[in-house]
Amino acid sequence: MEDEKEACGLIGVVGHKHAAEYAVSGLFALQHRGEEACGVTAASSDKMKSYQGLGHVSRVFHKMNFAPFKGMHMALGHTRYSITGESENLSNIQPFLVKHKKKQFAVAHNGNIVNSLELKQKLENLGAIFQTTSDSEILVHLIVKSQAKTFKQKIIDAAKKIHGSFNFLILTTEKLYAIRDAHGFRPLCYGEFKKKDGSLTRIVCSETCALDLLDAKYMGQVDPGCLLSLDRNGHMTSDKVLETKKPQAKCIFEMIYFARPDSLVFGESVYAFRKKLGRLLAEQAPVDADIVLPVPDSGNYAALGFSAATGIPLELAITRNHYARRSFIQPSQKHRRSTIKVKLNPIKNVISKKRIVLIDDSIVRGNTLFEKIKILREHGVAEVHLRIAAPPVKHPCFYGIDFPSGNELLANKKTLKQIEKFLNVDSLAFISVENLMSCSERNSGFCNACFTGKYPVKIKHSLNKKTLA
Repeated sequence: MEDEKEACGLIGVVGHKHAAEYAVSGLFALQHRGEEACGVTAASSDKMKSYQGLGHVSRVFHKMNFAPFKGMHMALGHTRYSITGESENLSNIQPFLVKHKKKQFAVAHNGNIVNSLELKQKLENLGAIFQTTSDSEILVHLIVKSQAKTFKQKIIDAAKKIHGSFNFLILTTEKLYAIRDAHGFRPLCYGEFKKKDGSLTRIVCSETCALDLLDAKYMGQVDPGCLLSLDRNGHMTSDKVLETKKPQAKCIFEMIYFARPDSLVFGESVYAFRKKLGRLLAEQAPVDADIVLPVPDSGNYAALGFSAATGIPLELAITRNHYARRSFIQPSQKHRRSTIKVKLNPIKNVISKKRIVLIDDSIVRGNTLFEKIKILREHGVAEVHLRIAAPPVKHPCFYGIDFPSGNELLANKKTLKQIEKFLNVDSLAFISVENLMSCSERNSGFCNACFTGKYPVKIKHSLNKKTLA
């Protein structure tokens, strides 16, 4: 995968006097979902407190003093990347902590609101003053503008006005709320663990890898259109508040790339899904070669499946520098090449004079993969047969993934043969949409608009990739 930005990470913890510390620990497991900024907000019965900053979780929280958060039994955390909103604007860092009519609440969001421009204009006409450039702030204004009697009903009123993909965690001094959009675009799950006194600590988060880190038992997904309400003692209720859309529109790229392989996402094993991708890709596009070589780390698990299906040995002959940021982007082609060499270095004596099957998860712009293949050629490979564990990405995403506009997408501009020539490979094959979908245990309810152009939520003409920068 080429340095595309990921879906934000969410975690909420209730029922523990060290809730803030647990939330921050969970953010370490969700770091892959956003590297630009992170934050945590905790609440007791009479006050709320936040801590946040730009950069990785380890950088932001390594000097944090948790003493002021002790005894706050509820917390929520967020790792961010920007789809809407400037990435280095400090005001865009979540959770947003709001003071309104002597009350406080905090909001964290994963997704993208496709009617954000329309809603923002209406709210500004009603006197709303936006403090950030993020679409996530829209929920804040919709909540405070609602005439509903209870805070819970205000959240429901607000959610009914929002179109697109969203998971929201909303924290007050009394409860933590979690709501998932009716299409179920982004994953959201919950779990629990028992404390020594027998009481429960409950956790809501984007992926099960955060539950594993906290030794919590996975209890299930938050169903699309549902609102969870959790109090500081861990008591939980679930209400269906949004009409479920059929079919659902779970983001297929969560399974292909974004989620961690050790997670259950949408109730399925990401590891098993990706390994099956490789096996089906081998059946669909076999090739005579000496070694299977994954692009780390995005191609690792599909390469396992490809190797197992073909009997071609798997070699981990590209070393990845894990100290280089996952979404490290340089401004020029010259710098981009040096960046790639910092991140990925082939082992020459393993690949020299070999016919290799190079496995990666997807092609977006193609420039980064072009440089990787060029470096492999310089190391003396005999042949490069490129196999991609996703169909050609031909259409932009409007639901929370930073895919560029259509004219920047390589597969939107070039035919298969033209891509093959551009990348300088001996053969190229993408997995078919049909084989991709068959990797799911359920084989239904996924959004694959980036491959097919079939968008499950109508896109406003005013919404374009310039507004999603």
